[in-house]
Amino acid sequence: VERSTIGPNVTLENGTRVVDSHLAHTVVGKDSKLSRVHLKHSMLGDRVLVEGLRGSATVGDDSEIVVG
Repeated sequence: VERSTIGPNVTLENGTRVVDSHLAHTVVGKDSKLSRVHLKHSMLGDRVLVEGLRGSATVGDDSEIVVG
């Protein structure tokens, strides 16, 4: 976790990296990469890549979301 705010109620599984982000009420699976995201009430699977997303999301394993 680098330059990010985590919580309340956030679970990050092993190997997940979070950079320049804010997470609240969110569960993130293992080996995922989040950058420049602001998420609440979200569930992200394993090995997910998410960049630039704001709001809430439910994302399955091995998915990629890149916003501008």
